[in-house]
Amino acid sequence: MRDLEAPAEDPQYVFRICVESISDQNLRSRLAEVAGTIAISAEEYLHKASNKQLFSIAPNNCRNDDIAIGRVTKKELKNVYSQHLVSKKKAS
Repeated sequence: MRDLEAPAEDPQYVFRICVESISDQNLRSRLAEVAGTIAISAEEYLHKASNKQLFSIAPNNCRNDDIAIGRVTKKELKNVYSQHLVSKKKAS
């Protein structure tokens, strides 16, 4: 596996910016509620990556319509990623 340099951006800041771009106020509120947990998970990921321990992170095997964290479904989290974080339609 190739080693990639971790982004310099603060994960919590990036998540907050993505959440702020969501027009659905209910979803935006629920995502804001889990921002701290997302930040902790990002720290854990970076720590485990630097120690080559990514395999030890438990997978989230819930279905897309199941709650994955807080009051947010797996599908909603995936949509934040695909539509707001890596969307080719949004400015970098």
